[in-house]
Amino acid sequence: MKGKPLFLIIIFLLAAACGPTPAQQAAQTATAQTAIAQAWTPTPRPTATALPPTFTPTPTTPAPTVTPQPTATPLPTPFGALTTNLVAYQEKGEIHVVNIRGENKITITTNLKGIKRLMGWSADGVWVMVARYDKEPPAAIDDPIKYLRELMAVNPSTGEYQQVMNIGPNDSPAWAQDGKSFVITSPKENLVRGIYKVDMKTMKATDTGYTGSSPAISADGKIIAWYNANEIRMMKEGTRPVILARIDTGFTRSLLFAPDGKYLLYIVDNVEQKLSTLYRIKLEGTDAPEQVKAFDRQVWPLSLSPNNAWILLADYTNPNSGWGVISPDGKTLNWVRDYLYPEWTPDGSQLIAQKGKTISLIDPASGGVKETDLLKWIQDLTGVWYIQPTLKK
Repeated sequence: MKGKPLFLIIIFLLAAACGPTPAQQAAQTATAQTAIAQAWTPTPRPTATALPPTFTPTPTTPAPTVTPQPTATPLPTPFGALTTNLVAYQEKGEIHVVNIRGENKITITTNLKGIKRLMGWSADGVWVMVARYDKEPPAAIDDPIKYLRELMAVNPSTGEYQQVMNIGPNDSPAWAQDGKSFVITSPKENLVRGIYKVDMKTMKATDTGYTGSSPAISADGKIIAWYNANEIRMMKEGTRPVILARIDTGFTRSLLFAPDGKYLLYIVDNVEQKLSTLYRIKLEGTDAPEQVKAFDRQVWPLSLSPNNAWILLADYTNPNSGWGVISPDGKTLNWVRDYLYPEWTPDGSQLIAQKGKTISLIDPASGGVKETDLLKWIQDLTGVWYIQPTLKK
């Protein structure tokens, strides 16, 4: 079994325990769709005089600081030979890398002590991201600072690993598509998360000086956005933030820059009715948010396909009931049943998913299914697995 549904459920439970619940934020809502229409007033966005003073960021990491781990001694061959078509997976507490057919297995976390959790690949496929901590956090967390994890980057080609920063129990990177940077939250105090940007070349985490949730980053890494205090805020490199939208009702989350670079996508939940609505808003101008798709359930965006054509969705109302794909413009939506959560092929044209002992390729546009022996070996895995992405040249 691939184990991704259980993994996502644990993430959802931890997320709920670490901050205000969606129900609390949506207590006075009717539906997200109606609420947004009523709450929005298309007034000009704040001018520079209404914004906070310019913040000059300096490289930092969230407290408490941990002692950096030493660089691992390069491992012997065939380590250096594995450079393309790799799969990272977790099994029995360790993280391994193999080729696409499950051959030439290498354990990349031998030199990391404590509990390790695989978080996936960097967007350029160079690094495997691993969270390391000394003890499992409880199901209910009173203060996330007590359970900080070390975010590590491991290079499967050399065995080198580097400590990036400290993160909370449910914080995870949102990557720029060029793989050079990502944004992430990390606890500053109980229920308050700072927004950080990480440069993968220097492995430095820079505190933006702002707090919030659901950070997103543009494809080139030059624009970031986040949600805080009923506002969606956007900040271009070298400038102060502006307010894209004020949202007075509903639970807002899952910010994502659209592939065309003109819009920011986001989800608004009506938790009482268990419904989600996908919206988009232009990055320039003063237009009101535009509804892209009203779902008949709560959904959770998982990933953007490598070819930018699809957004992978999880059914948040019932994580065991399936998953789907939607085009960024909302015109095409396909739901898939009975298969475990999938992975994109490196070119983004198909999804690889498991149903029982069968591994299949699924066409996101038509929903067509074709069995494959390519990843037959994953059928007995109990942990998560991720296919190495390929950076566009």
